[in-house]
Amino acid sequence: FRIRIYTVLFHRLSSVMITLLKFHFIILAASSILVAGQQIDNFPTEDVTVVLGGTAQFNCSPTLDGERTAVAWFIVPSNGGASITVITNQTVLNTHVFVVNEYRSILIFTNVSSELEGARVGCRYDNGVNIIVQPQQSRPTITVLFPPRITSTQESGTVLEGNMFTYSFTVNTQTFTNFTLLKDGGTFKFNVERFSVNATSLTFGNVTRTDTGMYTIIVTTIAGSDSVSFSLDVYYVAEFSEVKEMEEIVQGNTFTFNCTPSSANPPPSSYVFKRDGVEITEGVSGAILTVSSLRRSEDSGNYTCVVANEAGNVTIATYLNVLGSPTVPRDLMSLVNGPFSVTLSWEVPSDNGGTRQSLSYIVRVINETVNLSFSTTLTQMTLTMDDGIWHSSMYTVTVVAENEYGVSSPAASTFT
Repeated sequence: FRIRIYTVLFHRLSSVMITLLKFHFIILAASSILVAGQQIDNFPTEDVTVVLGGTAQFNCSPTLDGERTAVAWFIVPSNGGASITVITNQTVLNTHVFVVNEYRSILIFTNVSSELEGARVGCRYDNGVNIIVQPQQSRPTITVLFPPRITSTQESGTVLEGNMFTYSFTVNTQTFTNFTLLKDGGTFKFNVERFSVNATSLTFGNVTRTDTGMYTIIVTTIAGSDSVSFSLDVYYVAEFSEVKEMEEIVQGNTFTFNCTPSSANPPPSSYVFKRDGVEITEGVSGAILTVSSLRRSEDSGNYTCVVANEAGNVTIATYLNVLGSPTVPRDLMSLVNGPFSVTLSWEVPSDNGGTRQSLSYIVRVINETVNLSFSTTLTQMTLTMDDGIWHSSMYTVTVVAENEYGVSSPAASTFT
């Protein structure tokens, strides 16, 4: 009988205990729901862009029933590596990380490294029931801006004047905030009609010799700047400040043909002299041709000089007129008009010696007893007894032409 009573009491007490336990769990569940209803996450959600070596900051300040609660941070590398938990000052991905205040609500990155590029940041905390982890889709991403790096394999360039020149380079970013071109250390003003630039090249159009110089390209972004330099040498053919179309020099003197240009880039590599199309080597020294003891018949003519450099060839020309004595008067004739009269005539020389004045002639009539001399500018004269001409006598006649530079050889004839 006592055993039955104890058994009944045990079952009743068990029912009461089970009922009390159920009631307790209901209260706990209600408490959990109440806590969840009063939590405010305040997770960081804004992506952050930071310059390499700079500083970035995130805030995570959840509250429970109006009270702040401590958090733990975690960093997920962009390479898919394991999440890194941060609850104290330490180094993560080669970057110094600091957590601020007792709640660890502020996470600061200093001296940001390249390994932090693309990493995502999040925080978590304990609300008393569960560990609340920031959802993946809301975690901010860190973007690291790298200083620009500009490189080129071209240290120098050459171009013919009037052509186009392109300087190629490589930059590790497409987003310039500023592109500066310096020439010989000073700022260079762009002419949009002649210059163009993009992310990989600088192009000069219709290059002029004034574009020769040392250039520096400076690329600037918010992360810093970098530069690269190159020299540009503009080639152009030889130029001459003055070229005489003709030179007149009296025979026996010296002719100097100076073919040195007033300007040329690069300097001339060769000089070739010609007279009337035939190359001359004698008397040539570099850019100068010297012809000594000038002779009219041999040295007069059209002289040219071909100046060559890497930009091309240029020919200059001058005509040399060697001034000298006239040649022999032509076709000397004696016409006897009667016993005491003779007419002498001749043609002008084939070459007057280069004079611009009229020639004069010296006529001599000679025999055993007579030596007559006459001067005239005409090409005909008549001699009579009054001039000393006698019947039945033989005479020798010579005529020479004369100018300011000398006299010709004589033309000769006889008459009776």
